Amino acid sequence: MCFTAVMYRQYVCNHLQAYERHTADCNRTNCAISHSHSGSDHDCRAICDQRLMPQRDLVTEASRYRCDTCLARQ
Repeated sequence: MCFTAVMYRQYVCNHLQAYERHTADCNRTNCAISHSHSGSDHDCRAICDQRLMPQRDLVTEASRYRCDTCLARQ
């Protein structure tokens, strides 16, 4: 099944900030959300997955600075 991937930046203070969101395509013909979903006549609600899998959170960037919230507390 397809899922939403959320990319996070982690600051030196360990706070996270989401900066990007993508829907990852599973490329399955029996997933109603996928671009590869079967176009043939079929009972989609009975056969195909209709929902996204749980969101996946990925820390993809590391900052050597503190986040804006922590900087404002100074």
